Amino acid sequence: MACHRLALTLIDDQQHTFDMSSDVQTFPGLRPLIADDAFAQAQLGDHGWSVEWPELDIQTSADTLFSDS
Repeated sequence: MACHRLALTLIDDQQHTFDMSSDVQTFPGLRPLIADDAFAQAQLGDHGWSVEWPELDIQTSADTLFSDS
């Protein structure tokens, strides 16, 4: 399985790693991110309050990332 991890730095400079490896396999809406090149297109959205993949119309909020990391 490929590495599907995001390195997060929160507003208070805490650092976390969010591992989406299982999520991209489990949730149909995230399956387009299985491809390494697709996952690598992650961008900050909403002034840093989300991560998104615009070409795939996939977004996840900072709250979700923080609670799951």
